[in-house]
Amino acid sequence: MIKIVSTYNLTQGISVFFYLTIVAVTLLFFDKFGLPAAGTYLTITFVTLFLLFFGFFQFKESNYISDLIPFNQNIDRSILVYVLGIVIPLVAFILGATLFKLSIIGFNFYNPLIMAPLAASDIEPTSFQALKLKASPTTQWFTETIGAPTLEEILIGFGFVIISAFLTVYLITVFLMLTLRQKASVLLSKVKTYKKTILTGAIIGSVLIFMGIHVFNDTYVKNPNLFLSAGIYRLVINMLIFAYLKLGIEFGIAVHEINNTLAYIFHTKTGVGMDGYLTSITTPVGLLLFSFMILLPILIVVMRWQYMKQHLKDIGRALIFIKKGSFKNCCQLTQRT
Repeated sequence: MIKIVSTYNLTQGISVFFYLTIVAVTLLFFDKFGLPAAGTYLTITFVTLFLLFFGFFQFKESNYISDLIPFNQNIDRSILVYVLGIVIPLVAFILGATLFKLSIIGFNFYNPLIMAPLAASDIEPTSFQALKLKASPTTQWFTETIGAPTLEEILIGFGFVIISAFLTVYLITVFLMLTLRQKASVLLSKVKTYKKTILTGAIIGSVLIFMGIHVFNDTYVKNPNLFLSAGIYRLVINMLIFAYLKLGIEFGIAVHEINNTLAYIFHTKTGVGMDGYLTSITTPVGLLLFSFMILLPILIVVMRWQYMKQHLKDIGRALIFIKKGSFKNCCQLTQRT
């Protein structure tokens, strides 16, 4: 079997291009089918991209956030964590349904049609419900279970984190200027020693932004406790992506996708059921997308298991170190390479 050779630029560049393509198609569908939140999502996307380019330009000579780029550098690891992001929630759902009789695992209240950050209004149909009325089953399935999760993870799991990291660097620099009375150009080199602070600021900042944008969703405004739930979810995912296991954004996207898929099928009010799901994925386009996004990654993991298992062992050993409280050893084992 030919070993896949990957480099930092090649693997991450392909991942960025692939996911940005999905983001672009999703935004196009949002606009085409008249989702009320389409304009807001588009604005947030452009603002996020602008701030990212501005930040990278400002710090192009530095190495402050290299550890925060959430795309895996190794293509095998990238595919493996994506598959893990599919399998783990799915296994949890099956175990919950069979062992604990939790047949809907909370999907009696979770609904991506009305609980996305910018989705809901005071009346039905809600923002994403427009898809149900206008789009084909395959388009609805793609947009709700692949497009929207990818869009939100790229914006929140990548963009908001990096922007928060840039903001943290600025705040640290200003603090050092005020305390050490030195010029910013001199102090910027010292900021590199504050990587843990930058990581903490990036994660916390993105969580706060994520919670904040839910004010556009009346479901949350009317149930303030949901803001805390959203924040905890984002914090846990960010910690797995950036800190403890450094699984990468591919893991976050997959978790989000399978979460939306289960809700798409089993939600008590808006779920289409297994028959509706099969209808969505058995069209020619649906089969192509399902094969490429689900079956192909799983097949690659199986075919390249001799390479995948080392990455899986590293993740497993990192989990052991977490249990022992050795964060340093955990991080050494979980570089995204």
